[in-house]
Amino acid sequence: MTAITKKKPPFGLRMPDEVQGWLKQRSITNNRSMNAEVVTILQDLMTGRLEQQAFERGRLEGISQAMNP
Repeated sequence: MTAITKKKPPFGLRMPDEVQGWLKQRSITNNRSMNAEVVTILQDLMTGRLEQQAFERGRLEGISQAMNP
């Protein structure tokens, strides 16, 4: 953790229970805290990585479907 992060006050974020459950499971799967998972998701969104991953996933699903009609 950087010195800048340590000095920042907590940021309370309210979310629906189903979103929190999804986030908790995803953070466990990725071996991160829920806070780190939120930061990672937002950074991926900011840099376009989520769109690229979705595109690649769609391409792979399309290839898989073409190979297994």
